Amino acid sequence: ASFIVDAKYKGHVERGRNRISEADVYEALAFARATGCDTVILAYPAPSARSNELGQVESFEQVDIDAIRILGVEIETKGISSLSGLATFSSRCASGIADIATIQ
Repeated sequence: ASFIVDAKYKGHVERGRNRISEADVYEALAFARATGCDTVILAYPAPSARSNELGQVESFEQVDIDAIRILGVEIETKGISSLSGLATFSSRCASGIADIATIQ
């Protein structure tokens, strides 16, 4: 199964709950329609208060519009600048995203 990943630099907590913003949903729909891909993963940085393993991916919301599936995920970035941090982040992140894209 193919999918698009859109890395976000800003958080996604609005009014105390995790959610995908309407602007991000519209952007994801445009990407999906332009590419013909029916799954878009919006990857947000995990909140700094959490202490997950570097590169750990957690799903927090799914939005389905017609045949397009938009998944919001959080990815732990703390420790990415450590020795072997980027390699660890890349490996764990790729695996986690692929798992979420095929399970959901």
